[in-house]
Amino acid sequence: MKIDMPIMNVKMVPIEDVESNDYNPNSVAPPEMKLLKLSIEE
Repeated sequence: MKIDMPIMNVKMVPIEDVESNDYNPNSVAPPEMKLLKLSIEE
């Protein structure tokens, strides 16, 4: 049995080649944020 470990496939690149992006995994859409707030307050 072979276990695939993508974390071991790191590619080293010069810092000049690294670019930021706008992805934020913690962002929540406004309607869902309202529901979350309501459920916490209850």
